[in-house]
Amino acid sequence: MTAPEGQQAADGQAAGVRAAPADLRRRQRRGEDTRERILQAAATEFALHGLEGASIRAIARRAGVSHTRFVYYFDSKEGLWQAVALRTTSELTGRYAAPLTLRGTIDDADLLKLLWTEYIRFSYENPEVSWIMSHLARERTTDSKWRIDHNVKPAHECAAQLIRSAQRSGRMIKGDPHHIHYLFLGAVTRIFMLRGEAEEFTSIRLDDAGFLKEHTRLVLSLFFRDAPEGGGKARKPKASTA
Repeated sequence: MTAPEGQQAADGQAAGVRAAPADLRRRQRRGEDTRERILQAAATEFALHGLEGASIRAIARRAGVSHTRFVYYFDSKEGLWQAVALRTTSELTGRYAAPLTLRGTIDDADLLKLLWTEYIRFSYENPEVSWIMSHLARERTTDSKWRIDHNVKPAHECAAQLIRSAQRSGRMIKGDPHHIHYLFLGAVTRIFMLRGEAEEFTSIRLDDAGFLKEHTRLVLSLFFRDAPEGGGKARKPKASTA
């Protein structure tokens, strides 16, 4: 026995209502996936060519989307550039969140090591970011000034405070804190930016299992005077036997 036509119609409408949220979620996920592909493709193109050299068509082709689909998500190359810069900054800030919760409970030198270790790992996992940051640093626009004032300057001031504290405790090399911070950034990222050259004529292989650990050890040893494994207080110099 079948249900009356009116009941069948009502049941069909109810099923449609139940299916609608699921369809909407699927469309939202597809949209998020597409946007993420565009951002990843843009990060690669901007790293290779900068804002001026990268083209919307090249980004769309790398992302596997049509030009029409691209402009649905981003109305201009400049808007995409800003989205990539914001995404990069947000990801790095997220890496710093956990170590910063320890501020005041561990030595500043140890906190700085944790933050710098996160930066080294982030740069290793996202080598294109080094190139993007290099392009961003050369900008002289209203947007770049906002980025410097709201992202770069606070990060550098935080690092400078920790460097000064580490210097006072004898655990950091002497020198201008901001200068030291820029030296650290260069020491971390240069090998990623010149990977092809480094791997061409040396035995260094960035994909080797132990590379990241060794790179981290070497970089930190350039700046910290004790560099103890797992932190700890600065070591006292041995008494002279002369």
